[in-house]
Amino acid sequence: MAASLTIVGVNYGGVTGYQVPAKWQTGLNDAGAVGNIVGALLNGYFTPKYGHRKVMGVNLILMIAFIFIVFFAPSINILLLGEFLCCIPWGVFTTSVCSSLQDGLLHLLTCFRDPRMLLRLLLWLCVVI
Repeated sequence: MAASLTIVGVNYGGVTGYQVPAKWQTGLNDAGAVGNIVGALLNGYFTPKYGHRKVMGVNLILMIAFIFIVFFAPSINILLLGEFLCCIPWGVFTTSVCSSLQDGLLHLLTCFRDPRMLLRLLLWLCVVI
């Protein structure tokens, strides 16, 4: 039996033993979804203001801090809070990739309009690789 189940679980006795109740399992799942949405909204606000690199760096540091909350949660309430906070950076990560790709695709789509741009891009790729 995992030691964490004795902290956050309820003893149902018999073969079942300690289990996390269904309402808390649902709450943990929903907190993650809400955290992703909040992170996506925060990314839309902070990325144009501070740039991709700073926003990603701050969220990587926040992710490290929030993992400690989940790992050392003394109760299921703190586990719920940690789950919510961990999913905020994940929401930022998922939406920042799309905006970064959009910047890269702009150059690629310009190549179809101007063949010289395509040659420059291919030359640049040969130099980089």
